[in-house]
Amino acid sequence: MEQSSAARRTIESKHTPSCENQRFTETFVGLRKLAEDIMDKDFSGFREERGSMRRLINVERELRYMKEVMTDCQRKTQS
Repeated sequence: MEQSSAARRTIESKHTPSCENQRFTETFVGLRKLAEDIMDKDFSGFREERGSMRRLINVERELRYMKEVMTDCQRKTQS
């Protein structure tokens, strides 16, 4: 019996060394390490709310990113 893609990802992530699980995103201010990504958490108990939860998480992530960018810009202008 073939495993679902979600099951395969779960099994692969358990066997992948933690350094390979770290993800980076490139921004105009440089490379930024993505900390513990909330999107990888299991929302199976919230089937009807899953889409809303993901949208909220994306908004929270964007706000965090913008805060980092603004902080970097302020540092550069003060230098």
